[in-house]
Amino acid sequence: MKHFKPVLLVTILLLILASQRVLANNQDVYDPEYYSNELTEENEPSIHTYSTRTKSPHTNKNYTHPDSKDGYKISLGIDVSKWNDYIDWEKVKDNGVDFTFIRIGYSTLNNGTPTLDPLFTQNLANAKKAGIKVGVYYYSQATNNKEAQDEVNFLLKYLNNEYLDLPIVYDAELGYYGSEKQYPGKLAQAFGSTKSANAWTAVARTFCEAIKEAGYTPMVYGSIYGLRDSIHGVELGKDYPIWIARYNTSLNNSKISYSGNIDFWQYTETGKVNGIKGNVDCNFYYYKDIPSTIIDKDSTTCKQHQWNDVQTFPATTTKDGSKLYTCELCKQNYTKVIPAIYAIKLSKTSFVYNGKNQLPTVVVKDKKGNVINSSEYEITYPSKSINVGNYSIKVSFKNNYHDTLTLNYKIIKKPKRLKLLMLQYCMVRKMLR
Repeated sequence: MKHFKPVLLVTILLLILASQRVLANNQDVYDPEYYSNELTEENEPSIHTYSTRTKSPHTNKNYTHPDSKDGYKISLGIDVSKWNDYIDWEKVKDNGVDFTFIRIGYSTLNNGTPTLDPLFTQNLANAKKAGIKVGVYYYSQATNNKEAQDEVNFLLKYLNNEYLDLPIVYDAELGYYGSEKQYPGKLAQAFGSTKSANAWTAVARTFCEAIKEAGYTPMVYGSIYGLRDSIHGVELGKDYPIWIARYNTSLNNSKISYSGNIDFWQYTETGKVNGIKGNVDCNFYYYKDIPSTIIDKDSTTCKQHQWNDVQTFPATTTKDGSKLYTCELCKQNYTKVIPAIYAIKLSKTSFVYNGKNQLPTVVVKDKKGNVINSSEYEITYPSKSINVGNYSIKVSFKNNYHDTLTLNYKIIKKPKRLKLLMLQYCMVRKMLR
């Protein structure tokens, strides 16, 4: 009988694992993002109310921006959750992604239970490490003010006072679940009618004000249809940033338009980004360049500006970066250019063996010839640099810069019989005179 005990234990373990998988799958069906987005990629003719065009490297399509964004700078980003699986954030950064919104959690469709995204902590740490600007979003199912406050308390607990570059997003969509999406989610049951726009907007405000009270910037996410028809998006946009979803090569076209403020545009859910398996949501971020009135010291807009550092897009060896500031008093913005990294030099690339540890110093300059402060990068030296051979130094940039470079140097043998050779050389020269 004792021979059967190991087999029995293995069987029990397998049953436990199987039950956990079933439980996980059962939980997934109440995750709003388990189901495909109601939006589809559109190919509609545009109306001519645009100026700037951007070609996305993640869809290989050209996107046209509204005239209202003329003069704005445009940054590329993504938004992710556990459904994007494990992400190589270094590859994501190298593929031109400047920012990301990471899902911190969601409330279940059936009963609104707050749930942590299992990959949130990992995604947050690794995205920051790669030099990507980070915001977070929470997929809400709150139908009243208390539930909205409970959701905020939940996400703040897991955010744990972490610094964010971008807003915390209130993401509320009318989700449905079931094998044929036949069951309306908690939010859809409460606010599935356009007559519920006032009540839904009030809940959104409660969520956003609670985020603001905690010291973070709130933002509202919704489709162009939802922000226009189901919730008072234009009204909310007067008080909070707006992130709009529209899967088209233009925001407004012959079939639908949106007149409210727009800060971020989610333009596709089928983007391709290095470091991410499968499709990923892609976004544009609009931010203002320096207004000419701010440059003038006698500006009547604000007598004495109090600039806050709002956002940084790091420079690399191939492109300039930028730093966005906002005046606390007059809310004007300006952008300071961060020149690209240009020259990285070692004090010496070759040493003669002397039995001691020998290390070169590093000097880094930007493309304007200015020395970059050593606080902007970390140098990783070899553990020992004594023996004859080839060595490398890794320079990892941070803060206002993002890149990793490797520089090489060597230690060579001490020349033998150097004095004798010099003596022989001198003697030969004498003889030839």
